[in-house]
Amino acid sequence: GLVGSEMCIETDIQGRAFGAAESKTVTVTLYKQSGSKWIYIDSVSKTGTTASVSVGKYVSITESGTYKVEVHGTTHNSEGTVPYYYDVTI
Repeated sequence: GLVGSEMCIETDIQGRAFGAAESKTVTVTLYKQSGSKWIYIDSVSKTGTTASVSVGKYVSITESGTYKVEVHGTTHNSEGTVPYYYDVTI
């Protein structure tokens, strides 16, 4: 789509945590690489007690570059993070 005079990509960042029907939280965070650093762009989080908890959010990307989506899940006794990397050309 167009944002002003800039091209952009609208994408859905999403993640899911699953396991026993107990309290769990899933957080999805989007970063853009800037040199050797990762710059925070946006995030979304949800807590639930069902066996599967999903969360998602639409974001607009207006610059080419390397992006990282981190999916972080936590329960009462464990946690973990999985990164996904994307090269975007606009």
